[in-house]
Amino acid sequence: PVSTDAVVYGYSSIIAPNCFADNVQWIGGPNILLPIVNASQSSSSLALSLRMIRESVRRHPPNLEMLQAGGGYRMLALLLRQKRIMDVTVLDQCFAFAVHGFVPGASDKESSKNKTAKNDPNSASALSKVATHRWVFADLDAMKYLLLNHQVWDLSGAGPELPLRLLTYFNGLVVAHSTHAAFNSRRLHLLGIIRWTLHLMLEATELYAAGASAATVGRKTDDPDEQFQRSVSMDAGSNKLGIAGTTALKNGWLAKPPAVSRVAAGGDPSNEMLLGCKTLLRRVLTFMLTPGDLEAIAGAAIYTVSITGGSAQEPNPEDYQDGQPPHGSDASREKLAPGAVARVYLLRLLEELVVDGVNEIVADDKKGGADGEGPRDAAVEPHSGGGYSAGRGKGDAIQHPKHQEAQIFLSAFAGILTPVWFACILEGCREEASASAVLRLMILMIQNSRKFAVAFEEAGGFAPLVLSIPKFSTCPSIILSMLSHLLHAPILHLPCFASLDPKQLCEVFDQESDSPDLINNDYQDSLRGPSDPSCGIFALLAECLGRNIQLAGFDSEMGRKARNTNEAVLQLLSHRHAFSIAFQDFCRTPDFLEPLAQALCLVHDEKLQKMQRSAFGGPPLPKQDDEQFNNNSYEGGGENEYPDQYNENMDSHPSSDHAPWASNQQQEKPKRTSRRGSLSEKWTDETPTERFVGKIEEEGEGSGIGMVQLLHLVLSHAVLKGPLAAPLVSALFRSFPIHASPDQVEAFHLVLIEHCRSVVEDALQRGEPIALANCIGVSSVLLDRLMAGFFTSEPVLEAVNIVMLTLNCLTSSGTYASRTLANVDQNLLVADTAHIARLTCLTAIHRSRPMGAYDEGDDELKLAVLTKIGQSMRQLLLVPSNLLGAQASRRQGYPTPAPNTRFFPLWQSASLSRCCPPSVSCTYPDLTIVDEPDRAF
Repeated sequence: PVSTDAVVYGYSSIIAPNCFADNVQWIGGPNILLPIVNASQSSSSLALSLRMIRESVRRHPPNLEMLQAGGGYRMLALLLRQKRIMDVTVLDQCFAFAVHGFVPGASDKESSKNKTAKNDPNSASALSKVATHRWVFADLDAMKYLLLNHQVWDLSGAGPELPLRLLTYFNGLVVAHSTHAAFNSRRLHLLGIIRWTLHLMLEATELYAAGASAATVGRKTDDPDEQFQRSVSMDAGSNKLGIAGTTALKNGWLAKPPAVSRVAAGGDPSNEMLLGCKTLLRRVLTFMLTPGDLEAIAGAAIYTVSITGGSAQEPNPEDYQDGQPPHGSDASREKLAPGAVARVYLLRLLEELVVDGVNEIVADDKKGGADGEGPRDAAVEPHSGGGYSAGRGKGDAIQHPKHQEAQIFLSAFAGILTPVWFACILEGCREEASASAVLRLMILMIQNSRKFAVAFEEAGGFAPLVLSIPKFSTCPSIILSMLSHLLHAPILHLPCFASLDPKQLCEVFDQESDSPDLINNDYQDSLRGPSDPSCGIFALLAECLGRNIQLAGFDSEMGRKARNTNEAVLQLLSHRHAFSIAFQDFCRTPDFLEPLAQALCLVHDEKLQKMQRSAFGGPPLPKQDDEQFNNNSYEGGGENEYPDQYNENMDSHPSSDHAPWASNQQQEKPKRTSRRGSLSEKWTDETPTERFVGKIEEEGEGSGIGMVQLLHLVLSHAVLKGPLAAPLVSALFRSFPIHASPDQVEAFHLVLIEHCRSVVEDALQRGEPIALANCIGVSSVLLDRLMAGFFTSEPVLEAVNIVMLTLNCLTSSGTYASRTLANVDQNLLVADTAHIARLTCLTAIHRSRPMGAYDEGDDELKLAVLTKIGQSMRQLLLVPSNLLGAQASRRQGYPTPAPNTRFFPLWQSASLSRCCPPSVSCTYPDLTIVDEPDRAF
């Protein structure tokens, strides 16, 4: 019994009360307080009840064990799910369960003091460094059941404020200045924070897309008639989508769409929710990265392709006043949909993981070598961010000591980010911002991961991208990515440009191109075997340039952008061709020649059709007539064409499927018609370039003129700067696309012959002996194509003019060519020139004759060739008996120089048959196998 009349003297206490947590323990543990949570009817009372439970387990291991083992967190999560009255105060209390050092409400107090963050307490700036640097993730169960539970924090039934605040707290746990960032990251990763964040990101993206669609529909349904038509056309599924979109819009799931052009140039999409998810993923994966995480991110990026919704353009009523769609301003107001925003963030995350991972490997090596071998490590250049040293010099770069470890790290990415993955995601991109991010990541992997580069080549190279990349041919970021790979410039060293300026591009690539590591990679790839030119990077770039040439014909903002893009790219390529030896070597390969020829062959097809209508006085020939002429020209000499009279004769026998017998028409003399492409139809006032491509003062360098100028540079360098120009010119003549029409092939050949003549004239006036030999080799190429039957009358006459010009310059005493050559060199080259000139003239005369019953031939061509022969008959009959004296050895009736003599490069370059690759067979006999070269003439 307790005494009621006791008296206490002194200052000592007679009662030692227990703390609140101890009392809760003695009455049954913290689970006994859960009914208070169930009885809460408001968010404030709910927050107070949670605080009561949190105080009972704070620094009290027995209560915490009872709450965890007794299923207290599970029951608490169930109650919160049923209540649906959560707000920021409830979220703060739940986060305080899991994180030691977090004080609920402290961030709001700091944000009220900070005027810049007062309007947005959910932003990351609201968390100061002092508040977060001691946070420790302590309770896994609280994090798993209360915070990482999508059923508790239902996004579709609430706005973005709560998940954004939660992301801010998570980022505070793993921020770089946090003392326990590595510990917190690993524990979060253990709970599956990566997949949780990706799920949150995708769900938020879908809600943003639904809200944007609902907002767009709301703006467009002011007219009652449109509302009625929309309600009639909607089915049950679309009604559900409309309800979901309206709910999302009501809850605040609407973000201002960023401009596509700004994001494509490297700008941030400015979506705070998705940016918070991306930041959290990067900070956690910096400390803990597994292949499963990469697979989850890659799958999420693919999933964003299926997220539709949101206006691609921001409508402006002023553009529709006259009932016409907008033209000039639509490109500048094109907006990025939420699905594309999420895709951009995920792709940039993957790029940052690649760069950060390799840089961390390099940083570890620097730390380890700083103690004993500092001077040796100083000689190694910094890593380029992906497997190779950033060799900017023109010499051989030193391979980084951590190169093998970086390659192993990148192999993990290459096993998940496969070429098929890149092709799929590029096919799903509908705007240039995400497409440029995909292509940039792909070029980064090609340049730095050997495993991915080999797999990419085996998968077809750039050929599968020909349907996805050229859609964005005017995007500066996409063009820069292709140029970085073409010109061997590390893509991480290139800045992002909102527009392409020729001077700016030249300055940047002069500093960054011709990386020895990247050049060595291409050399190793070439050792594995010949590649298909259609799979190369220049083939893809040529497709983009060709599309820009078509767009340049339109008087619009898109046309202006296409012209400027082509002008900048072509000026850069011409500039690099003048200074880069590696690019000059590339321009001699089929990977460059065939795409360039195909782009030139298909340029301005509409202009060719207009010329055809004006030449024939009617509409363009039908498709089957082109095919008929194709077969005729390639098999029968390239000069014959079935006239309309023959078609009328066939139509006069409707009962017969075959032409009449020749015996029935012996008394009727066939009516001959003018040959197609005869000299009577030749345009004398314009050059082939002006006819088929355009004039530079009218079209500008952004049109096909720029590509023709690049072709001229390649031809001029091949003839003037080295031996064996004939194979390059021959490859150009053979490089037209298989689907090109005869008119397109003829136009391309005429343009090519025009520039061959210009280069030959230049070489004959100032070239070295090897350039003069190359001029003869160019004439041999023209002879080869002439005898193959690819030329009509105009290119036949041009071939005769070029070879006769070369012959006269070599034989005349007062010319530069005759003064430059020594006597033996002159005799050697004159013999080959005379032989090629004789065969060219004979073949031209043969082509001028009638080729069939309905062909009257070309008398003007015959007269022009005979005139040329008469003017240079003495030169044509020159056949020196002994060219090289005692140094020569006669083989099959004609002297051939030894390979180790200085005459051999001249002799080899003077004829295509002596230097052509084994896959090419010449159609004319070489001088070395002819016993009496002048007999036929």
